[in-house]
Amino acid sequence: MDTASTDKDLLQRLETTVIFWTRQIKELVSNQDVNNQGDSNTPLDEIKHWEDRNNNLKVVSQRLKDAKLKKIIEVLEKASSSYLQAF
Repeated sequence: MDTASTDKDLLQRLETTVIFWTRQIKELVSNQDVNNQGDSNTPLDEIKHWEDRNNNLKVVSQRLKDAKLKKIIEVLEKASSSYLQAF
């Protein structure tokens, strides 16, 4: 961890990855009410929309618990990365 937290190239790649993940998560969360079919949705369309949304959020939740992600966070914490706060 100590070596990784001082490797500037590795830190840049990890920070770029965290920035990308942060944008993806923000987009997913902010699109909660976006429905492509407008007002012509049936109740079944609405149910399908929320089931899909729930499945997407479950995937994100599982990935946030991944051991590899925890290691990345640990490296960025040791390096005092400014990008970690937004993540």
